Amino acid sequence: MTRPCRATPCLFVLDARRAQTRAETRALKRAAEPRGRSAATSVTLDVDIETLWRAIQTPALLESVTRGLMRFDPVDPDGFPTVWDAREHRVDLRLFGWLPIGRQVIAIERPPAEGARRLLRDNGRGDVVSAWDHLMILEPAPGGRTRYTDLVRVEAGRLTLPVTALAWLYYALRQRNLRRLARSGAIA
Repeated sequence: MTRPCRATPCLFVLDARRAQTRAETRALKRAAEPRGRSAATSVTLDVDIETLWRAIQTPALLESVTRGLMRFDPVDPDGFPTVWDAREHRVDLRLFGWLPIGRQVIAIERPPAEGARRLLRDNGRGDVVSAWDHLMILEPAPGGRTRYTDLVRVEAGRLTLPVTALAWLYYALRQRNLRRLARSGAIA
């Protein structure tokens, strides 16, 4: 027997009472739970939602907020588009701008807006991670500001837990840089 789960992103919770052994119960739970781990971090920025929405859709902002931490070198000889288009973009990743850590696919999707809330998704993957499902959530905040949230689900086999912890740190540092850019008026 299944019933809808109220927690995102879980789709179903199995009624383990029907299982006859603890091993069966564990197997049923593993089958129902999404793989990987999730990390989320949020920040309220001194910029209106429409301005941030336009900026967040550009590779230029990605490069600005990750400078010194991560470098994304496009594999495509044409480089990045001016605005992310809904397709896969292959990149070589360089930690701290110089240390190669593998290839990644940035797979851009634009989920429908939910009222004033805006969503941008990178449903990517790479050499180290089999899934890097990153949802960027923009919501209006009081005073014409914007609440920005990075929510990522990571699957990386045995490395899932440490990669998820590093993802949380990466997004926290990225948001610090985003806040700095918003305060300086560089996001326009």
